[in-house]
Formats: sequence, structure tokens, C-alpha cells
Amino acid sequence: MDTPASSMRPDLFTTEFLAATTTPARRIPLEHERALRTAAATASSGSRRDVSAVSVVLPLGLDDVDGLKDVVGGIADEFGLLASVRPLFGACAVRFSRRESGFDDQSSVSSPARTTAAQH
Repeated sequence: MDTPASSMRPDLFTTEFLAATTTPARRIPLEHERALRTAAATASSGSRRDVSAVSVVLPLGLDDVDGLKDVVGGIADEFGLLASVRPLFGACAVRFSRRESGFDDQSSVSSPARTTAAQH
């Protein structure tokens, strides 16, 4: 039996409304995620003398930068790396570096959990 909207709990109705009307975050193409994972694996493997940082440039529009930052933050956490995303004209440059390399960039990307915790 359907319940009229007026008899629903307001918080439940609001939650359902927001879920139905909110646009989900855009995902980056799978081949971009593969390239990012390869770059992160390269940066984290081997000795520090061999590789301390890896950069990759991906063709991506500005409307995809937030989704890219989310993916990059997750990958950086997974591999224990620092990461930065730098939007370019029609592309984005992503840099993964080892934490002990001394790289400290204000445009670093972190996972959504760490970003949220830092804001509170």
C-alpha cells in the first residue's frame, strides 16, 4: 500500500528527494584509471634512487577534475603516495611522489575521508 507523501516522515522524504535529484559524481574513463594506477605503482616500487615521482598527463575537461581528484586521492592512499592534480588546457597533469621525497605541494590531493576530516 502506497503512503501519501504528506504522511511520510519529513527527514525520510528529504533524503529520498535528494537522492533522486542529486547528480552523481562523474567517473573518469577506465583507461585513465589504469594509467593512474600504473603511474602510482611505478612511483611506489623500486628504490628511491630509481624513481621518486611519476607524472602522467590525461586528456580531460575541466568538468571532470573533481572526479579525477577523487580517484587520484584514493589511488594515492592505496599506494601510500602524495599526489597533485594540475588542470591544463584540455588535460590534467597528475603527479605521484613518495612521501619521504620531501614533496609538499599545496595542490596535493587527498582522499575524500581525509579532506572531510581536515575541514572539521
